[in-house]
Amino acid sequence: MSGVFHRLRLRLHHLQDRLTVGQQMAYAMAMIGLVTLTAVALTSAGVSRRGLIAHLKTEMAEKAASLAERLDLDLSERYRDILQLAEMRPLSRIWQDSPDEVRDVIEQLKVSRPRYVWIGFAGPDGLVLASTGRVLEGTSVLRRDWFHNGLNVPTVGDVGEAELLVHLLALPRADDATRFVDISLPVYSPENRILGTIGAHLSVKWAELLNDIAPKEGATQVWLIGRDGRVLLGKSPNPQPFSDEVIASMMDQRSGAFVDTSEGHRMLTGFAVTGRNGDYPGLGWIV
Repeated sequence: MSGVFHRLRLRLHHLQDRLTVGQQMAYAMAMIGLVTLTAVALTSAGVSRRGLIAHLKTEMAEKAASLAERLDLDLSERYRDILQLAEMRPLSRIWQDSPDEVRDVIEQLKVSRPRYVWIGFAGPDGLVLASTGRVLEGTSVLRRDWFHNGLNVPTVGDVGEAELLVHLLALPRADDATRFVDISLPVYSPENRILGTIGAHLSVKWAELLNDIAPKEGATQVWLIGRDGRVLLGKSPNPQPFSDEVIASMMDQRSGAFVDTSEGHRMLTGFAVTGRNGDYPGLGWIV
């Protein structure tokens, strides 16, 4: 190795002997300039890459926030449908005494809003008095969460199973057909006496509107994730792709982007948490 350095020094000395002082200075300045340009190029490349990543993170976060806002808006509109129904003064005298008239009203609502799978009214004892298609009429729903929660306060229930309803409606059992979002509210008389609960079920497939408004880039995937971290909508090999810590962090930040490595490869992930919209309480889903 010492022989190599010795030969290199001899060549440099030989080159130095052949060059004038001015040429040597020019040569040195050229080398310094080359090194400087190389350093600047490498630095610029690093800055450009960081800038690109920052831009992509911002873009992904904005797309997720836009989808979450659209989802909130759509579900809050369904919530207000049922709220207006519960507060409709012409119905206040007939909820318990004229189930046929109540049924006519909720049938019209279901026809005008195809995303509803079922709408029904149950008295304070939990007995269904009127419903779309007469499904569950005469059946007790006293033990159903949507009933006893909605009997007390306006409620939007997270995704749950409804096997009996699926059976009675003859819905397909594939995918998410057996899973519903519940909207339920208390119904009062003009004297402020509790008359029962009005409830509506929306199939999770209703949320597939995300697929219609999501970016069409082939490499982009859209997941809808529940508060418990489970994938409600979207194709994921893992039903719970993020750890509890990551879910908690997303809930805390509300919106943002990060590089996810949980699946063994790097994936740029933008997210946004759905929230309240006026009087609509929200579900706390993550897009």
